Amino acid sequence: MADIMRVEWSKDLVIGIQEIDDQHRQIVDYINLLIDSRGNDDRKVTEEVISELIAYTVSHFGFEESLMEKAEYAYISPHKRIHRLFEKRVREYADRFVNGEDVAEELIEMLHRWLITHIRSEDKDYGALVISSLDANPERERFLKKSFGRFFGDRGKGA
Repeated sequence: MADIMRVEWSKDLVIGIQEIDDQHRQIVDYINLLIDSRGNDDRKVTEEVISELIAYTVSHFGFEESLMEKAEYAYISPHKRIHRLFEKRVREYADRFVNGEDVAEELIEMLHRWLITHIRSEDKDYGALVISSLDANPERERFLKKSFGRFFGDRGKGA
């Protein structure tokens, strides 16, 4: 088992939208939980972390896409396509894991690489437009709360 370093949150991962940044931090926390669970002999723990990571990430993508739609982000279609491909890829890893393969290390490396690249490039690209759209919306807090509830339900922030 290779020594995989935990993912560290850094300023270059900040988009500038508090709700999105909080969600990205939570995804980093899930990746770190997955890293920590590798040494655990109980595969059930790793399976639960993978399952929670997938569910949270799918909710995050929905929330993020709702903000992009509201801001009329020009590249929303390709961004959504990237999200769907990522979801498919992670679910394939989860299926392989459930079927007995030891994919944790491979999954962690992919998640780490993908998350950092995706936030620094694709997510940073929509940030300014969404921020200005939110700032121009007098119903900002209500809209964010409603959107958050629609995608995260009872999970709350920092689930």
